[in-house]
Amino acid sequence: MATVKEKLQQAAVKVEDARRQLEQAENEFDALFKQVSKGKKSKTDIGDVPDVDLSTVDTSINQIAALIKGKPDKEWNYDEISAELPSIPRPSIRVFLYKLKDEKQVLKVSRGKWKAMPTT
Repeated sequence: MATVKEKLQQAAVKVEDARRQLEQAENEFDALFKQVSKGKKSKTDIGDVPDVDLSTVDTSINQIAALIKGKPDKEWNYDEISAELPSIPRPSIRVFLYKLKDEKQVLKVSRGKWKAMPTT
């Protein structure tokens, strides 16, 4: 017959296993929910997302923000930004601009035209 201490250890192991299973189920649910909310049919259906070197994400996005904020009245297009920052691939520039838009740092003026967010 198992002692109370052994029963407690067995219960602790069961609780830990249940926590791991719950965490895995939550992660799977979150991934599926994101796919459904974005209208995606599968994980492989991600469209034209450029491959971005994650080690330079912060630097590149900051360079773009600094460039646009440097001339706040100028409307920038992708070619002008690419000419000023040739080390950043053009598809990445689009991604970074939309990130900056979400962070309320830049404003999309029209199709392909961006400018610094007006200061209030």
